[in-house]
Amino acid sequence: MSTCKWAVWAAAGVVACVLTWAGSVTAQPTSLPPSLTKTSIDMGTIKRQLQMAQRLGKTAIQGLQASPVDNSVPLDASTIRASRETYVLIRAAKEGLELKKDRARVKKDRQNEFDPALELAYKRVFEAWNLSRTPTDKLSWNMPRARYLAMSVRDMEQALRLVDQALAILP
Repeated sequence: MSTCKWAVWAAAGVVACVLTWAGSVTAQPTSLPPSLTKTSIDMGTIKRQLQMAQRLGKTAIQGLQASPVDNSVPLDASTIRASRETYVLIRAAKEGLELKKDRARVKKDRQNEFDPALELAYKRVFEAWNLSRTPTDKLSWNMPRARYLAMSVRDMEQALRLVDQALAILP
């Protein structure tokens, strides 16, 4: 075989490996009922998801703040679970707002309607979603515990401030 054919086969193999790996990634584990984590365009459901995320986020922050800064004991499982579930709820609300925006965009094309409050709330929830990932994503990083805790508390507090703002904006 020529070198060109080997390069093509090698590239195809790499792409196949990447696609196989990406397909096996699973969602964040959660003990929340599917009815709470399901994407919905109902504004009441979105608000409930954000309100529950606030409660769980506060629990997560308290647990992170109470954790020792050295690695003498592992992080409390309930703190990690509260962090994950906060992320899951914010993600579900974000996806619901995305669907609502998409539907509003279709209506706008037909009727010239646009809801700027929905756009503002979505931007805050989107940013909160990114920030709420810190405690779960960085858990597996090999960083000093004190740095992990400081980053996690800072980002989760900012995420909850943004959720508060979004709830104040939403109708």
